[in-house]
Amino acid sequence: MSLTVVRDKVLACKSCGLRETCRAPVPGAADVLAGGARYRVYPTTNTPPRIVLIGEAPGEREDDDGQPFVGASGQVLTSWLVRAGNPDVYITNTVKCRPPSNRQPTVDEKAACRPHLDRELEAIKPRVIVCFGRHAALSMLRLFNKSTGMKRLVEMSTLPYDEAGQWMQVAARMTRAKVLVAYHPSYYLQSGRRPEVATACVDVLKRAIELAEEPA
Repeated sequence: MSLTVVRDKVLACKSCGLRETCRAPVPGAADVLAGGARYRVYPTTNTPPRIVLIGEAPGEREDDDGQPFVGASGQVLTSWLVRAGNPDVYITNTVKCRPPSNRQPTVDEKAACRPHLDRELEAIKPRVIVCFGRHAALSMLRLFNKSTGMKRLVEMSTLPYDEAGQWMQVAARMTRAKVLVAYHPSYYLQSGRRPEVATACVDVLKRAIELAEEPA
């Protein structure tokens, strides 16, 4: 299934109650470097990025603009991508519609939206997936221990992949891609823009670039 078809299915989706309260669903989009600046491109039919970034859900700005990560969190993410080396990436969310008042998506809402995420990954066939935040990590890594803290998951994501632990091996079998975890940009903003949080996420993105460039 092409990304164009995937996008059309997202835009037509009414699988849960979120469609009744949002402006419109927000499909994923490629974020690429061209002419020294980063641009959003859709669809990515010819050479899709090897790295997919998965967040939680659209916020108010994303709901207005119809693109993922374009608000304050998107500005943070862009700065991290620049620091990491400006890789081409595909950006999406576990839930495509904005929850009311930016609340966290429910288990049922994530389950209703999961087929869209699966179709995106099948169309792109990424080499690396970076989960931003706990919701994305829980969505992708269904079998990992929920008591494992984000700090530990982020630390593990900068290790050589074969040393990162069983949870990553499980993820690799499930998705046919290597899966890493980083803090969500909103956490960075809410935690007072702590430099160590940004540095950790940039390191994870650098690791993603290294893994994406390894021979298939």
